[in-house]
Amino acid sequence: MQVPRLETKAEKEKRERRNRIIVGVLMSFLLVLSILGYALFSKPENTQTRKLTYNDVVFTFDGRMWHFSLNGHNFATVFSPMNTTNISLPGNLEEIFANYTSAPLYFVTSNIDAVDELVRNLGFFIPRAQLACIQGEKCEGNLPVKNCQEHNIIIIKDSPNESGVSIKQNCLIIEGSYEEQLRIADAIIFRLLGVQ
Repeated sequence: MQVPRLETKAEKEKRERRNRIIVGVLMSFLLVLSILGYALFSKPENTQTRKLTYNDVVFTFDGRMWHFSLNGHNFATVFSPMNTTNISLPGNLEEIFANYTSAPLYFVTSNIDAVDELVRNLGFFIPRAQLACIQGEKCEGNLPVKNCQEHNIIIIKDSPNESGVSIKQNCLIIEGSYEEQLRIADAIIFRLLGVQ
């Protein structure tokens, strides 16, 4: 059995000083690295954001989303209204959506981005939003099963060859490719907010 060597006071101070220097150098290195990361990867201040005015509403593009304000509320969409003008929506969309403001709104989809888009922009109209399964169809996960007769549902279906919007009882059905589903969601947002 080996007995641990005793340190003198000078050796102990020397070791502590060396450890403080190592920690100080590491902290300085991390500080410099974080400053460089911020300088290299943050959005430069002098870049101009794109702006668009559509029906007297000013839209600003930040590189990812189009931002705009209406009646004291801020909104952000993936597409601008210029990218959604050719999307045909049902004439009674506002009437159907008025029903959605009085009860929970259920989403049946695998496209969470489209759900996020709708809830982010229209969530203050909706008492509650939740994923669900539609009665009579395959259900993955532990989601509630709902139907179009009794519940307010937005069904977002993958359909690579066709796109559009239809209404069946209390269900609003969005069909299209993944990107087209987002475009349709934005068209619905613009229509309900009175932008288009």
